[in-house]
Amino acid sequence: MNVLLTYSAPAERASAAEVAADHQKLLQEPLVHQLLDSLPEPAMILNPQRQVVLANRKLAALLSAEPEQLLGRRPGEILTCIHSQDGAGGCGTSKFCAQCGAAGAIWESQTTNTAQVRQCTMTCATGEGSLSLDLKVWATPLAVSGRFTVFAVRDKGNA
Repeated sequence: MNVLLTYSAPAERASAAEVAADHQKLLQEPLVHQLLDSLPEPAMILNPQRQVVLANRKLAALLSAEPEQLLGRRPGEILTCIHSQDGAGGCGTSKFCAQCGAAGAIWESQTTNTAQVRQCTMTCATGEGSLSLDLKVWATPLAVSGRFTVFAVRDKGNA
């Protein structure tokens, strides 16, 4: 078994088939999709491995992507955090992730089954260099068709 080094959250990922199965399960829950799209912030539903299994339209529009293009990726990878590829396991596994408010909120929510709100400063790669975001993040457990986490993001610089 190949174990990936991590300084923060577990590095293991669900397979593409598992992500697709979770995506289909959640699509079969129309209320979940409606509620996710009704949120005023960009939001996503994460599996226990912190991978996107469903994204709302606001997040897809922010990233100029189709929601399905985000499946299987982790939040820092989607937002192009400069540290999301530092660890072999991707977002949530580098030395920097141990201090990240987003990674902390998700991990705490998943391990305690409680809602978490945190502040997060994330440096993101852009075509023109880097951009520092001042974020407020929410991680909330969701027990529908399995165990998931609703993760929402607000750019406090644009609030």
